[in-house]
Amino acid sequence: MKKLLTIFSLMLISFLMLFSAQKDALGQPGLAAKSAHEAAIIHYWHFNTLSGTVTEVESDFSAVGLGLITYPGTGDGYMDERTHRAADPVSNFNLRMGQEPDQGAVLRVRNPSDTRELIIAAPSTGYENLVVTFATTRTDNGAPQQEFYFTPDAGDTWVLVGEAYDIPVLDPTLDDFGYLHKVIDLSEYEEVNDNSGLHFKILFVGEGAANTSGNNRFDNLTLDGTPVVVELELVHYWHFNTLSGTVTEVESDFSAVGLGLITYPGTGDGYMDERTHRAADPVSNFNLRMGQEPDQGAVLRVRNPSDTRELIIAAPSTGYENLVVTFATTRTDNGAQQQEFYFTPDAGDTWVLVGEAYDIPVLDPTLDDFGYLHKVIDLSEYVEVNDNSGLHFKILFVGEGAANTSGNNRFDNLTLDGSPVQSELPVSALHITSINQGELVYVNETFSITVQAVNEEGLPTAAESAIEVSLSLETGTGNLGGTMVGTIEAGTTSVLIEGLTYDVAEAGVSITASASDLTSATSDLFEVITPTYNLTLESFPPGAGTLTGAGVYEAGAEVLITATASEGFAFVNWSDGDDVLTAEAEYTLTMPAGDLTLTANFQELGDVLLIHYWHFNTLSGTVTEVESDFSLIGQGLITYPGSGDGYMDARTYNATNPVSNFNLRLGQEPDQGAVLRVRNPSDTRMLLIAAPSTGFTDLMVMFAATRTENGSQEQEFYFSADEGETWVLVGEAYYIPFYEDEEEDAPYVQKVIDLSGYPEVNDNPDLQFKVLFVGAGNDNLSGNNRFDNLSLDGRPLDPNVSVSDIQMESLIQVYPNPARNTFNIKVEEPGMIIRIFNINGQMVFQQRMESELLSLDAGQFGSGVYIVQGISANRNVARSMRLIIQ
Repeated sequence: MKKLLTIFSLMLISFLMLFSAQKDALGQPGLAAKSAHEAAIIHYWHFNTLSGTVTEVESDFSAVGLGLITYPGTGDGYMDERTHRAADPVSNFNLRMGQEPDQGAVLRVRNPSDTRELIIAAPSTGYENLVVTFATTRTDNGAPQQEFYFTPDAGDTWVLVGEAYDIPVLDPTLDDFGYLHKVIDLSEYEEVNDNSGLHFKILFVGEGAANTSGNNRFDNLTLDGTPVVVELELVHYWHFNTLSGTVTEVESDFSAVGLGLITYPGTGDGYMDERTHRAADPVSNFNLRMGQEPDQGAVLRVRNPSDTRELIIAAPSTGYENLVVTFATTRTDNGAQQQEFYFTPDAGDTWVLVGEAYDIPVLDPTLDDFGYLHKVIDLSEYVEVNDNSGLHFKILFVGEGAANTSGNNRFDNLTLDGSPVQSELPVSALHITSINQGELVYVNETFSITVQAVNEEGLPTAAESAIEVSLSLETGTGNLGGTMVGTIEAGTTSVLIEGLTYDVAEAGVSITASASDLTSATSDLFEVITPTYNLTLESFPPGAGTLTGAGVYEAGAEVLITATASEGFAFVNWSDGDDVLTAEAEYTLTMPAGDLTLTANFQELGDVLLIHYWHFNTLSGTVTEVESDFSLIGQGLITYPGSGDGYMDARTYNATNPVSNFNLRLGQEPDQGAVLRVRNPSDTRMLLIAAPSTGFTDLMVMFAATRTENGSQEQEFYFSADEGETWVLVGEAYYIPFYEDEEEDAPYVQKVIDLSGYPEVNDNPDLQFKVLFVGAGNDNLSGNNRFDNLSLDGRPLDPNVSVSDIQMESLIQVYPNPARNTFNIKVEEPGMIIRIFNINGQMVFQQRMESELLSLDAGQFGSGVYIVQGISANRNVARSMRLIIQ
């Protein structure tokens, strides 16, 4: 017999909590119990608002139906109230719902009571395990005993519960003033459960019931019970986790009957798409089913304007009743602020609004479940939605924001649950409702099958006795193994058989379920696939480098992963948890049979520091080698090996032999000192520069160069990472100007050579540079090339390396960054030298700071990426920062 089910808010919240706690643990896909499992108030009479003589007393609260007390019979007996006073106190027992002690009133049932009966109508629809509780007392002349009865059939038959019980006399001097605290447990009487016609009766017996004066009194009468357990099965489920891009319709991810389909018809620019999970746009973890994991996947995003469209959800309920719709929903700031929920029993001819419009909260990643509304819509009172192949739902977007041209509402984990319709027809066949609950099936991994008992009309039908189900392979070339049997227990409609395996990856597989005396069922064709696993690559610190190779791979796949350090960082190693895999930035790994997360570890570099510096200002006469004037590590050394008459000497500053003021460091003053003069013939020699870079990376060489009229007109710059065994040309040959030529732009070329793209020069104690003199003039017997202010800068691999205790962060600041119109350079001390280089390493600006703030017009540089370098000459510190000009 089909039960009528009415479920209220407490029950709905409770069974959704059960979803979260148990998910699919109840033995069927998405199966849940529509029950709170905790006692709830069904009816409550506190009597505090009674006034005067009454013929009936409605309940002060009822969860189902209406509770009503009457006092039918003959004679002069009647009911009235007795308000609280010291001589006539109320009871403080069983106070509920915020009622305060020592106030209000009690129900007074007047004598003669032997010719009347107190009748209490208390429907228990949807509840079981009932308990009646109340306080009762009497005056001296009142009936000294009561008897308690119930009727399961609205009065046709009455059942006495226990024996007559004594009623104490009211006594204000006693605890609770002499009231009897009566608790009547009816849980053993199944006929009172889920009973819309349930009534109770109290008879007044013993001496005193026939008196013409005297009374019995009642206070805080309640009926409690636990919601009836009604098994719910998952009928349709949209988890939205496989959505991609813009969509016009969304099929259900699982359907037990028919096909669920979401569309968004209407006019205007509104449309549907997906929003994948990220920290700023989280999915909801409410109502997760069928093994879906939290904090991943996607949500359905329904875009504005939404006031001219409607979200239509086709959800056939064939074979199911007691329906419940559940979903999570939220919105952006500009999204529609309210929704309305409708159903149509006739595929859209008529629509019924369920409840009222409900408010949609704004998405907020800081809140529990990120601000999603947990919406539960109980449709069990609407019989027209039951067992309905044409059932559709509609969500309208109303309130402010629906007409906006931007903004959206979002939905996640939309389900329709219901209980199978109990048919009068017997079970006649089996039906397979799902393979692996709609999830993918992997070769040699366990999966499940759900088998349902149905009648000749194809409707789910409870088994009268246990049905033993056996499984066999219908189509496929592999072997079906594992758990091959299951039982549909008596009183249930289906069984979830878990633990199946299949050993071949192929499409076109099907399974047959059989049982004695029932028509067998064969599943739809499904595919068994080779499992793949996620390779996730992370950088530490976050953003410290660019990583490649992440993806989805089969076990055993050879995967090349690479790590490229961002500016200001150096690659250290790849690690798996605490285990270091390799110190190579490029690494080929064998994918394991499981998800894998690897971390590329980077080390933050220190600010750019001066490593070696030759200012040449103390040179004198002819030299065969020139030690660096400053070296932070090791010793820099310049020699001029080769053959022929070429040699090196100094050329001190005078008006006709200028030095360069480019790249002055360590407090060197302009227009004084000397330069290194490299004499011809230079075609048979090379300028060799030993410059160890131990502990440094991101190297940059800078110097100024010029020539006399007969000097070599071009140079080439090389480096050797192996102390001269092999050489690498950096760039192309570059022109050297004649310093006396008035047509030249400047007497010295300002050379900036960025070596950050050559990892072999980093952290290298054997690093050498070579300058070759090429082009016209290199074989002349006279003439020379001249060098000034040669430096090597780099970032320390150890960020603690410094030549002073200053805080590098405050040395130079550039803002705003990115810059559009103007940008500011703020320095710690006036006198610092500011240089700006373009992405090709060319210096495009240089100025000594006269104050702490310099404002520059961004337009003079053009859009692009620049390096702003601040040099504190007095303290041998340089700091470089990236600047973006838009």
